[in-house]
Amino acid sequence: MTVEAFVLLNIKTGSIKEVIKSLKEFKELSVVASTAGSYDLVVNVKVEDLAKLHDFVTTTLQRIEGIVQTESLIVAKKIER
Repeated sequence: MTVEAFVLLNIKTGSIKEVIKSLKEFKELSVVASTAGSYDLVVNVKVEDLAKLHDFVTTTLQRIEGIVQTESLIVAKKIER
């Protein structure tokens, strides 16, 4: 079963270009988007299971220099139009 989540990212001031460049390297990310509001970026993560999501967020995303905070929103049900 595939697990999908949106992960909201706060980025250190002046680091957004470098962070985006790093994020574009990961096959687990289908979308990297710049946002306005409380978070700087949002990424769409697709992995095999919850354990892989946990590992990807805690050992990959949170270790990228310039990412100062993450918040994960797990997709419970995808609603198609």
